[in-house]
Amino acid sequence: MIRAERLSRAFGNLQAVKAADFHVPEGSVTGFVGPNGAGKSTVLRMICGLVRPTSGRVLVNGLDPVREPLEVRRRLSYLPGETSIYLHMRGGEFLEFLASFRDGRDGELEKRLPRLFELPLERKVRTYSAGMKQKLALCGVLSAPVPLLLLDEPTRGLDATMRAQFNDAVELLRERGRTILVSSHHLADIEKVCDGMIFLLEGEVVPAERVEALRRDLASRVRVRLRKGHSPEDLSLPPGASWESRGEWVRIRPAGDPRELVASLALGPVEALFWGRAELEEIYRHLYLEKSERGGEA
Repeated sequence: MIRAERLSRAFGNLQAVKAADFHVPEGSVTGFVGPNGAGKSTVLRMICGLVRPTSGRVLVNGLDPVREPLEVRRRLSYLPGETSIYLHMRGGEFLEFLASFRDGRDGELEKRLPRLFELPLERKVRTYSAGMKQKLALCGVLSAPVPLLLLDEPTRGLDATMRAQFNDAVELLRERGRTILVSSHHLADIEKVCDGMIFLLEGEVVPAERVEALRRDLASRVRVRLRKGHSPEDLSLPPGASWESRGEWVRIRPAGDPRELVASLALGPVEALFWGRAELEEIYRHLYLEKSERGGEA
């Protein structure tokens, strides 16, 4: 659905996006992960054709947003990081206003999404909270009958209940075959709904093979929480195993088969043990530290 090839964008002396290569498969929900200022919003705007690449290109179903901007925009719906909503309108009027600009409509989605988000469409938008305004914007964007959805920080301003509603909306759209690219720096939220991830650090996409290698390495490590009164020195570790303490947890890296490590830890003063899965936040933190230690070099 989306393919970027050496995609770059500079603003004066600032290189916001640096030779980015990535692919978003059709029908997938892909997370675009990175800190504020990493270049995520710039990439999304280039996909929409709102910003021209300095070099390289991005294609949407084989179409170039620079050469065929209208054809590309007919195929997508975009939620920007900062939204503007007409405060004098009622919620329902605002959604009707947005829908009037589209080539077609999905009446079922237009009814289901406001119910899912529990929006009072009869009320004036000026009476909405910040979270309700964000949900109204989401309803307008997600109800578009287009194959591609680009969402820039969609859970901004949403509380835990609202974020769960957003996750339900994504599942509804996944069932309908939509392709969704969602950017966020809230890693726990994005991990729940996405099939795959693109990591962006200081304008550079981290190669998929590096992410996978790190995922495997971290998944082989074991996390334990010790019983009160015990320290990591009390553990009986296989030769070559190393450990580091992170708060109440001790992370242990095996030198060989991690199953041997797990077996030995089970006999020690361990209260809780986790092994076999690397969390997104952990992967991201290691990638960020690696880049910082290299001084930002690719």
